Amino acid sequence: MLKRTRATLHERFVAWADRVNEDRDRAVEFEEILGYHLEQAYANLAELGPLDEHGSGLGRRAAQRLSSAGGRAFGRGDMPAAANLLRRAVVLLPERDPFRLELIPDLGEALLEVGEFPWAEVFLEEAIDAGNEGHGLGPGLAELLLLRLKAQAGSAERWSERLVEEASQMIEHPGAEADDALLATIWRLLAWAHGTSGRYGLATGAAERAMEHARRVNDARQIRRAAAQYAIAALHGPTPVPEAIRRCEEIAAEAQGDRRTVGLVSSTLAPLLAMRGNFDEARSVYLDAQAVLAELGRTVVGASTSLATCLVERLAGDLSAAERELRRDYEALTELGEKYLRSSVAGELARVMYEQGRFEEAEKMSRHAQELADSDDIEAQTLWRTVYAKVLARKGNRDGALRFIGEAVDLVKPTDAILAQAETLVDLSEVLRISGRPRDADEVLEDAVALLEAKGNVVAAKGIRVPAARAR
Repeated sequence: MLKRTRATLHERFVAWADRVNEDRDRAVEFEEILGYHLEQAYANLAELGPLDEHGSGLGRRAAQRLSSAGGRAFGRGDMPAAANLLRRAVVLLPERDPFRLELIPDLGEALLEVGEFPWAEVFLEEAIDAGNEGHGLGPGLAELLLLRLKAQAGSAERWSERLVEEASQMIEHPGAEADDALLATIWRLLAWAHGTSGRYGLATGAAERAMEHARRVNDARQIRRAAAQYAIAALHGPTPVPEAIRRCEEIAAEAQGDRRTVGLVSSTLAPLLAMRGNFDEARSVYLDAQAVLAELGRTVVGASTSLATCLVERLAGDLSAAERELRRDYEALTELGEKYLRSSVAGELARVMYEQGRFEEAEKMSRHAQELADSDDIEAQTLWRTVYAKVLARKGNRDGALRFIGEAVDLVKPTDAILAQAETLVDLSEVLRISGRPRDADEVLEDAVALLEAKGNVVAAKGIRVPAARAR
């Protein structure tokens, strides 16, 4: 069949379907299919030579259908589908086309989630260039997303400081207050950056601001994504466990239909339940969350749940299960080419290896975590140092051990990352005890217990008090 004939038939099919599906709600269900037929009509005509106005119009119509379907996929957390549909929509439009540039931020985020970092960088750089030339939405948002991309790909230094600085300038820019959709995204990215630096109080505040702006424009998708950031900050920061559990349960209930948010927030809920000793419930919650995320295909979020589930298993005393969780995600993140979360997974692996008495393996993995960690990633930078310090102490290198554990304490002390602070103090206590300073070790351990009790981590606090009493 001739290409021109194929193009005509594809276009006629869409016209017929539109007549049949006059009901708008029903027509939306078929947008992806109809977008495909318009896409094929456009492609067939493009193979015949330069497109006329009609041919270009087919591309635009296809992009509208595909992007609409992609936006709904984004809203339900199906990032592989969103990345596929939005990319197909974007390539159908001419460069510098305002509609194309409008789609790039969502496309960039979707590509980040599925680990397609090089393609995300290509499109975001295009949006930045267009903004600098006076086209589209301006380079600001694309630059923030590009910073996030480079952080996850391990190619940015001090990225969180830069993101906070640039985002703050955008928020304060005259006229920004009129664009609630843009402000919702900026505040959400700020929450992510603050969390990386261990400033979880600021992170929860930024997430709340993001939700506030999203509500003003009835953007349920943005509300859910900001709420997920809030849940993560509530786990790691000073929010008491009962309150954090309540908020996570509320967010998960409100996000039904958005599998990404439900899976992510439920994974966050699991260690909070474990902190109260509800291990069976915690495991049930995180297994359900992993199943939900697995339905979405291979994504960065789906490959990082072990950062929460390993805490469940460590609190429950099952170190083999914790290691199994971490190894699975480490391999998946390696395949995706992701480094930001992988550095923390590597650090947790080193910690679990150490707790199992495999000190040489722990030392090797801690050094690997050091290689992966961004300079401003407080969690990863603290993790590798604490494990390495304990290994050095056991080798008799007390000066080296005290140096590295001191650096870890200095890193986490200015933050409000209460769980990391408590863990680091426990590690400091062990180094001091091995170094022949039991009284100092006991004092530090009491400080750790106070932090855990303030958080509401009953299991960890109880687990520390028993050996501390025996040590005396």
